Amino acid sequence: MSICKIPFTLVLVISMILTCRISTAEISIEPYGYFYSLESSDTLETTLSLNNLNQDEASFKISYRLIDYQLSDDERRGPQRDSPGDTLRQVQVPYYNTVGMAYDPQNNWIWGLAWTDRRLYALNLANDQIVVNVAVNQSILGMFYLNGVLYCGGYNNNPNIIFRYDLQGRALDNLRCPYNLTWTDIGGDDRYIYCITYPNGNGRGIVHVLDMQNNLQEVGAIDCSQWIGEEGWGIEIIPAHSHGWLWLSDRPNMYQFSVDDEWNADLIQTFRTVNTGHTGLAHDGVNLWRGTYDGATRIWYVIDDGVPENLEFNFNPASGIIAAGEEAVIEVGIISEECEAGVYNGLFCLKIDENPRQPNEGELTIEVGAVVSIDLETASIAGTVIDPAIRQPIENALVSLDHYLCLRCTNEEGMYDFIDLPLGEYILTFTATDYLPHTEPINVERAGEVELNVAMLHATCTPNVEELFMQLEPGGETDMDFSIANNGNGPLAYRVERRLLGEANAAPWELRRNYAVGNLLNDDRIEGVAFDGDNFFVSGAAGQNPNTIYVVNREGERVRQFIQPGESNYGMKDLEWDGELLWGSGEQRVFGFDREGQVQIQFQGPFNPNQAIAFDPVNNLLWVCATTNNIVGYDRQGQALGRVLNRRGMRIYGLAYWQDDPQGYPLYILHSPAQNELWVHKMRVDNGDTLRVRQLPVVGSPGGAFITNTFDVYSWVFMSISNIPRG
Repeated sequence: MSICKIPFTLVLVISMILTCRISTAEISIEPYGYFYSLESSDTLETTLSLNNLNQDEASFKISYRLIDYQLSDDERRGPQRDSPGDTLRQVQVPYYNTVGMAYDPQNNWIWGLAWTDRRLYALNLANDQIVVNVAVNQSILGMFYLNGVLYCGGYNNNPNIIFRYDLQGRALDNLRCPYNLTWTDIGGDDRYIYCITYPNGNGRGIVHVLDMQNNLQEVGAIDCSQWIGEEGWGIEIIPAHSHGWLWLSDRPNMYQFSVDDEWNADLIQTFRTVNTGHTGLAHDGVNLWRGTYDGATRIWYVIDDGVPENLEFNFNPASGIIAAGEEAVIEVGIISEECEAGVYNGLFCLKIDENPRQPNEGELTIEVGAVVSIDLETASIAGTVIDPAIRQPIENALVSLDHYLCLRCTNEEGMYDFIDLPLGEYILTFTATDYLPHTEPINVERAGEVELNVAMLHATCTPNVEELFMQLEPGGETDMDFSIANNGNGPLAYRVERRLLGEANAAPWELRRNYAVGNLLNDDRIEGVAFDGDNFFVSGAAGQNPNTIYVVNREGERVRQFIQPGESNYGMKDLEWDGELLWGSGEQRVFGFDREGQVQIQFQGPFNPNQAIAFDPVNNLLWVCATTNNIVGYDRQGQALGRVLNRRGMRIYGLAYWQDDPQGYPLYILHSPAQNELWVHKMRVDNGDTLRVRQLPVVGSPGGAFITNTFDVYSWVFMSISNIPRG
C-alpha cells in the first residue's frame, strides 16, 4: 500500500476563547432551558424540540442530572435532605460480622457477606425475608452488583481473585486481578472496579481504580486521605448521585465525594452514623445500608444519605436520528413521587453526534437547564425589549438568568418570558447584536407575573481616519494620533490592542496549512521537514537510490532537489535547521550540511540509526535519539557532552526546540503511543521532567518535527509529517 505524506503547521501560542449560543453544533433547542412546577407525588408531561440545521443527519441521546437542591425554607445546601446520617430502621439478619453488601435492583434485594459463617445471602426488601442463603467456603471481602452478577473481592488466600456469583448464589468464572485485595473493600460501575484498603492492610485513604476493559490494570488513584485519613473501611459507587458518586466510610462517619476526569476528589458532605468497622456499604436507590462487625450484633442499618430522591424523568424517544433540516419532538414525563418540597436545579444532557454513522467522531454534549419546583409557589417574568432611539422592538435579543442555565430569545415583537420561576432574587442580562449589554436585578417575592421591559442602548465607534501607515527603520519609533466619535445613545467602552495580520491570528494548535507533498513529489516515503524562513526542506526515500532532499516553497511548489548526504537505506528521519546548517541522520552518522547539500560537519552519533534531532540554541548543542533510546546531547563538532534525558517510554519520531516555552519545557517530542495517534509532549532539559501538550488533530504514522518563528513573524509554529495511507 502506498503512503501519502502531509506536512502541516500548527500555531503554538496558547490562548482561550469562550462562546455561548442557543444553537449549538447546528442543532437548535427550543426553548433553551425549562422551568416546571408540580406538586409532590404528581406527574407532568411536556415536550422539547430539537431542530437539525445541518445538511446531514444527526443523532441524539438525552438524559437528566441533578445539580443542586434548595429547601423550601430557602436554605441552599446542595443536593441534600434534612437528616443525613439518621438511622431510619434496623433489620435483623441471621449472621453477624458483615464484610460486604450490595443492592440488587433486579429483585429489590440487599445482599450480604457473613465473614465468620462464610455465607452469601439476600434480603428481600418487600418483606425483610432471606430469599437466598448459600455457603461460599472461602475468604471473600467486599462486594458490588453489576448487570445481574455479584462481584466479591478475594482475601489473603486469594488476594488476586475477584469471585463472581449469579443471583442464585452459584459461582461463575472468576476474574484475575493484578491488585492485591487483602484487607480491601471493592465497589464498581459498568467500567471500573474501585478498591480501598483498610488501615490494617496499610491503607492510606486512596481509592485505586481498575479498568475492566483493560485486564483490571490500575488507571487512576483517587486520594481522599485529607478527609478520611487512613481509616477507609467501606466503599460504595452510586452512579445516580451524578454530583457525587463516590461514598466512603470510616468507623463512625460517611463521606460523599465528587470526582473529576483526572480522578481528583472533592468532599460533598460528611456526617456521623453507626459506629462500626469493615462491613461494606450498599445503596437501595434511596438510602444507604450498613452492617455491623462486632462478633455479636446481627443487624443491618438503613441510613439517610442526605441526598434528595431524584426526580424521575422519562423521555420518548430518549435517542434517535434527526434527518437534515428536520425537527425531533421529545415527550418529557416528570414524576415527583417521594420528592421533598423544594427547587430541583438540574440539566438536560444532550449528546449530539453529527456523524452518527461513525459514532463518537463528531460527538459533543449540550447541557440545558431543567428547573423543577415542587409544592412551591412560582412566578413569571415577562416583558418587551425595545430600541428607544427608534421606538421599535428588538428581535433576537438574548435574555439570560444568573441562577440557571436558561436563555430566552425575543420574538419579532421584542417579547420574552420565563414561566414557573422559583421565587427569589435574579439578575437578568440582555444582549443583542449592535447593542450594549444591559442588566436588571429583580426580586420576585410572590406568585404571579412580573413585567420587566427594557430599553437597550447602542454606541458607535467612528474613527476620523481609515488607515494609518508609517515605515520605520530598525530601532525607530513614532507617534501617530487619531480620534474616534460616539454617535450613539449609550456609553462607548474601547481599548486599543495589536492584532496580528492574516493567519497569525489562528487559535492555539489550530491546523494552519497542509501540503500533500507525497503527491507533489511523487515520493511515497517522506520523513523529515525543516524550514529556513523561505522554503521547506523535506527528506524523501521512495526506495530510490540515492535518497533526496526536496525544496518546496510556501505555496507548496517544488523548487529544486539535491541528494541526501550519507548511506541510509531509508533516508533521514528528522531534519533540523539551526540558522546556518541543516542537520539529519537516519544511520549511525549525523550530518550538518548547507542548503545545497554540501556536508560541512559529520560525526558518529550514539545510535544506529539515529532517528530524531533538534538544535538547542540556549545550550548550543544537538539533542539526538533513536525511536526507543534515550535523548543524548552532542555539541556541533560531534563531542558527546554526557547529557542524557530519559525518553519516559515514548516511541520518539521527531524532536523540536522552542526556547521561549513559557513553562520552561523547551524540548518538544513527537511520538506515537498507538497506531494512527500523534502526540506531543515537552521536556525540561535540566531534569528530564515532561508535560503532555496535546494529541495532534491528524491521523497517520509520524515523521519528523520542527518549530520555527520564521513561517510568519508573529507566532511560533510547529511542523511535522503525517504518513496517511492512500485509499
